[in-house]
Amino acid sequence: MTVRLIPFACAVLLFMPVQAGAHPSAPLGYDPAEIGRIGVQIAMEGDAERACQAASQPDPGLAADVERRSEARLAQYFERIGGDDHGSVTHLFIDSGSKARWAGPEGSQPVTAIADPIGAQRGKGTLTRKSFVVGNDAQTSRGIWVLTIPDAADPSKTDTFEYAVDFKLGMFGGMWIWHMRRYGPPDVAPPPPAHYCHIDPALYY
Repeated sequence: MTVRLIPFACAVLLFMPVQAGAHPSAPLGYDPAEIGRIGVQIAMEGDAERACQAASQPDPGLAADVERRSEARLAQYFERIGGDDHGSVTHLFIDSGSKARWAGPEGSQPVTAIADPIGAQRGKGTLTRKSFVVGNDAQTSRGIWVLTIPDAADPSKTDTFEYAVDFKLGMFGGMWIWHMRRYGPPDVAPPPPAHYCHIDPALYY
């Protein structure tokens, strides 16, 4: 059993209601069948967690689906960030921004009111993917995209920015933006790991 599951199991057992006809040898108020079911569930979650940690890559079919959904969500971000409707951007983030983070070279911004003038110029420049990895949990992904746009002072030159983005599986089976950070020259995003189980937000934040 993983450490994070122990408090959950204890809480379930503590507040489990008395079951009619409970076995006389069972602790007062506990149904042996229910205890067994919870034990099996915890064991299965533990097995899944160990498999996640040990795997070198996620299931190829699931990974391809996560990649497609993540790319589609990022495309929506760049389509909407140049408009005046902050709500349409906020809704692209996990839990409508309540658990999400956005930051740039100037610092963090509330997801409900992102000002990203660089991203708003996506239509004038070129966006290329630098790296992308799907978590072994097949519920998260992390990628870096490079946005090249004309220099504001000299249109004959270009400026390059990097977007480091984490995605997380959420409602309706969608991959939603979880963490996003824009890097401006000369800074670049740290590379994501070759593989991982669960995202560590500290890599970017």
